[in-house]
Amino acid sequence: MPVSPRAVRSGFTLLELLLVVTITALVTATAAIRWSTVAHNASAAAAVTRLEAVDAHLRQYVRSRRRPALLAIDRAEGRLQKRYLGDKKSASPWESLGAGLQLEEIRVAGAKGRQSVIEIPFATTGVSPTYGLHLVGPGERESWLIVAGGSGQFTPLESESQWDAALDLVDP
Repeated sequence: MPVSPRAVRSGFTLLELLLVVTITALVTATAAIRWSTVAHNASAAAAVTRLEAVDAHLRQYVRSRRRPALLAIDRAEGRLQKRYLGDKKSASPWESLGAGLQLEEIRVAGAKGRQSVIEIPFATTGVSPTYGLHLVGPGERESWLIVAGGSGQFTPLESESQWDAALDLVDP
């Protein structure tokens, strides 16, 4: 009985299977790399939004109540706390900056901060010292921020050298 060529080749060859697996692995690796960038950008954006909200709240609070306050930043744990001075409500609960995000360095008034908790004072006029934050997110991606003490404006910077230069201009 003759065997047709179609009956002999009823499945994929090993080479075809390896080719499909390799292409699938390359597509998955590309997606994972892009996802880590998206995850970092989302984590950093959420942290900056949280920081902006806390900073704006403290500036508004000290101006309206005429009482100073502090922004406590726990570098090791990646969290924030509003501390009200001269008020019955002395401190708010700690707020996390977000999962997978850590504060590598905080600089206030030109002093580098590697200690665990740094306090940034807010005067009754709503002014604080200018401060800088160095954030590290998923995939070891880094972000640098400067917060203007007079206005509370947040400015992202591209590199650590720009960050250092900007902070050195404020307080050499």
